[in-house]
Amino acid sequence: MSQGHDQRIGFFGNIRLTLLGRYLDGMLGYARTHGEITIVDLRQTEELGRLGPDDMPPWRGRVDGMILAAGYDGDTEEFLDWVARGRVPAVSIRGDIIHPRLPVVCVDPASIAAVAIDHLLEIGACSYLHLGDARAQGTRLRADAFVADLRRRGRPAETHEIDGLIFGGIEDAQNLANDEKLTALLSTLPRPVGVLCSNDAVAHTLLLRCNLLGLEIPGDVAIVGVDNTATARHSVPSITSVRVPCESVAARGMGILRQLIAAETLTLTGQSVELVAAEEIVPRATTLGDACHDASLARWLAYIEEHGHRGLPTSQIAEDLGVSRRTFERQFHRLVGHSPAEAIRQQRLERAKTLLAETVRPISDIAKEVGFSESAAFSRFFRKHEGCSPREFRQRAIQRLRASTSATVARP
Repeated sequence: MSQGHDQRIGFFGNIRLTLLGRYLDGMLGYARTHGEITIVDLRQTEELGRLGPDDMPPWRGRVDGMILAAGYDGDTEEFLDWVARGRVPAVSIRGDIIHPRLPVVCVDPASIAAVAIDHLLEIGACSYLHLGDARAQGTRLRADAFVADLRRRGRPAETHEIDGLIFGGIEDAQNLANDEKLTALLSTLPRPVGVLCSNDAVAHTLLLRCNLLGLEIPGDVAIVGVDNTATARHSVPSITSVRVPCESVAARGMGILRQLIAAETLTLTGQSVELVAAEEIVPRATTLGDACHDASLARWLAYIEEHGHRGLPTSQIAEDLGVSRRTFERQFHRLVGHSPAEAIRQQRLERAKTLLAETVRPISDIAKEVGFSESAAFSRFFRKHEGCSPREFRQRAIQRLRASTSATVARP
């Protein structure tokens, strides 16, 4: 096995998992900055079935180490025995299997609970419920963190586990019609009920179920998902969701895996679980309700989308919109969840990233387009919020484009 030279690291998980692309981005980003590493794509299309003693993992003999983004609803020891038959060190980057035999880097369940609770308190939830998949250990840890956090705040909370896989479709919502306990909780808990769901698919299924029950969103039930996937963004109404730091989790997993490879060992001494905090919630209609469709807010957001990249001061935007700066800032924060200045910053940064990645325009020109008279000030701004210089970002974008059309991601 090699350290830092022609190292082959495999990536395993179910290709239907919506977050796999973001995990892979984190692995590729790590590989680009830590020597000659090839990522071997071993994603599968089917769920893992029962694993017998003669079953072999697909990476055996192909890689120096494995990053696992897979869950398993069978016996944990059975799964770990199967992983061990690959004869290379492995690190899991999901929290569904916590065991001393397998190093784990995952999103801190307490941080997800905390940011969701903060938001639900802010919008005035009167009761609290965690809803998740009964099979997943990660879901149970998050439910426990949700209840414990609310208890510390002097508020009771309920938890409920759903049987079976949930993909977010109407048939899932119809299946929930047979879940009498869930129906009772939604009908009897003080309203609005603030619900944290284990992921966006569960959140969308709950939304559909509430519609069938005639419950108003968010007046009766305020829903928060997790992962901030396309399901949350494109749902009608759109779903408030906690964004999880998949890229950071995967990169940290790569670092631990390379330590194992260098030490020529399959496991670390003792239990190894490293938690990465989720710090951002994206508020949408399932908690903000009509505020998301308020005419004034729509006009404010449209103005910032069109002009925000220029870096206009909040006072000038408020003046252009015909509202006092104080009113603009206060109402914008209440409706959106962050300040107009933050929205402007995001707009400038996203415009700069797009121009850097998709054009060959000089960086000095891009700096002017996003409201900086000097390239040096633009570079400081960009590095502060993106962690690298504009030039480095452009180089990485070029490398990523090349990687997507070459053997950087090698398929067996």
